Amino acid sequence: MNERLDEVQKEVTKSKEEAGENLKHKSPFAPEIQDKPVPTNFGLSILESYDGSSDPTEHVAAFRAQMTLYDSSDALMCRVFPTTLMGPARMWYSRLKPTSIISFDQLVKELEQNFLANARPKPTAASLLGIAQGREEPLT
Repeated sequence: MNERLDEVQKEVTKSKEEAGENLKHKSPFAPEIQDKPVPTNFGLSILESYDGSSDPTEHVAAFRAQMTLYDSSDALMCRVFPTTLMGPARMWYSRLKPTSIISFDQLVKELEQNFLANARPKPTAASLLGIAQGREEPLT
């Protein structure tokens, strides 16, 4: 009976290890990022999740600001950032090619390119020059 229990425990351990390896291979992060452990006492303060329907640049800026309070190492930022995604943004992340991301900047670039339509356009000098105060608008 004990031998059978030992066999089952070995199989469970082997399955867990294989599952871990499979998850690692499916990660979009390069091995050096995947292998960076997230500190056990790490906890990201409340940050609104990003679902892809708003400006990704604003979400990234808020995330970077939060991370400066902890540890802004590239690998840790990569490992933690996906936890701030939901809905379509989470689906986008899950479809990234395995081991294709080598830095946080690259991850941000990919995110911004994918959700570019939701970014706020930066005003140009010409558009600013075209702004005029209406007759009925006060200065304050």
